[in-house]
Amino acid sequence: MFVENWPSINWGIVDYWREPKAGYAALKQAYQPILPSLEWQQDEYKVGANPRIGLWAINDTWQGFEHARYLVTLSHEGKATDKLDLPLEMLPDSGYKLRDYPLPALQAGRYALEAEIVSSAGKSMGKNVYRFTVK
Repeated sequence: MFVENWPSINWGIVDYWREPKAGYAALKQAYQPILPSLEWQQDEYKVGANPRIGLWAINDTWQGFEHARYLVTLSHEGKATDKLDLPLEMLPDSGYKLRDYPLPALQAGRYALEAEIVSSAGKSMGKNVYRFTVK
């Protein structure tokens, strides 16, 4: 089902020649065993809005991770405007909400909220991004 049997457009995530299609990257990101998940309500806001984004940590492995970090970077038009660094203790096979992240008053433009979970050794274990616009 995920592989095309002939050159066509359907549910496959790799094409007939086994080259990844656009859906491949989305599934690869969504199915990370360690996932910083972002709880958002919409993908477009009005100027001056102060939305709150829920920050979740999902550990779909049988191993716990002590002294990890949950890193968040808010970028406006490609330039970082705010950062957050939270301590994280991840239990095996768990998922929980760390907190809500209140965004600063938003100006018009395109934004990206990037989240990353890093190990105590500084190794990246999972990444996610939420893109939105302000008009």
